[in-house]
Amino acid sequence: MFGLVVVTLLGLAVPAHADKVSDLKAKAQRIAQQIDQQRERAAQLAEQYNKTKVDLDQATADVATAESKLAEQDGQITKLSSALVDFALKSYEIGDQANGLSALLADDNLAVSVAQRRGYSPLVLGSNQDVADTLKATRQDTDRLRAQLATKQAQKDKLLKTLDTNHALALKATKDLTALQTQTDAALSKAVAEAEAARQAAAAAAARAAAERQAAALRAQQAAASARAASAAAAAAARRPASGGSGRQPAAAQDPGPAPPNFPAASPAAAKAVSVALAQRGKPYVFATGGPDTFDCSGLTQYAWAAAGVNMNHWTVSQWNSFPRVPLDALEPGDLVFFGSDVHHMGMYIGGGSMVHAPYTGTVVQVGTIYTRGLIGAVRPG
Repeated sequence: MFGLVVVTLLGLAVPAHADKVSDLKAKAQRIAQQIDQQRERAAQLAEQYNKTKVDLDQATADVATAESKLAEQDGQITKLSSALVDFALKSYEIGDQANGLSALLADDNLAVSVAQRRGYSPLVLGSNQDVADTLKATRQDTDRLRAQLATKQAQKDKLLKTLDTNHALALKATKDLTALQTQTDAALSKAVAEAEAARQAAAAAAARAAAERQAAALRAQQAAASARAASAAAAAAARRPASGGSGRQPAAAQDPGPAPPNFPAASPAAAKAVSVALAQRGKPYVFATGGPDTFDCSGLTQYAWAAAGVNMNHWTVSQWNSFPRVPLDALEPGDLVFFGSDVHHMGMYIGGGSMVHAPYTGTVVQVGTIYTRGLIGAVRPG
């Protein structure tokens, strides 16, 4: 009866635990999907940060070029101004004070007093008769350069603001990702603990039921053996002579009961890049870093290939666009593989369908399969 009760209770309890575990697993799966989305977003922001740094470097170079040219123009203006001071003094000496330097610099006077200037030229300037016009043109060029420089400076300031904004967004995404990971770990730990508790409870109940069934069977066997022994004793007594003769009958028979992955690289440079990349295993992922202590995905490949003599920008999209495409069925160690339609993640192929990469915040540089969601293609740096 007890065994029947236990089995009945198990039949009611196990489905309830199974439903709860199933619900927790479904919840954990949803959270895992959210984590994947956050990781992808963090990777996108990290690469936007890298792109902004590349753009900022270009803008800084443009500003430096403009400043250099502006300095050159300023020097030319200084020389021309000195020449015009001499011109003004000489014009004063020859008595034409009304149409001196200011007249030569005025647009209308330049247009109407050509003959007058020609009169000065032989007397004062000689071969430098166009110095005033040259000075004006130089000043106009300089004003244009100053305007261009101001534009470049504005672009630089805008890029700096964009850099700060992207950095803040990446930090927030990383913080959200970390919180989501903590939540997921807690949910999964709870699910595992509850599932294990339910399994142990079910196993204990089943063991108790089995023990009860075994005890009942043993009691039945003992009762049957006792009944057979009593029956045999009664039969022996019936066969024994009433006078109690000395003949001995054989004893009644007793029932014994139930019986008791090394692949060579395509080139020496590729072999060097693979070796350097693999040597970084175990170092933490930190977005927008390129070694030597922490890496993001494009920082790792940039670092490894730089050691092999190939330079590239610290940005997935730039690396994707900088080298020849390689068919996925022709991959060789050292090739770079890319993921996502927006090219937000990458790794270095090492052979056998594997790559070395820096996956996402909370992980380290590691080896994994290239056959994951979003594989779009590969390039060969060297």
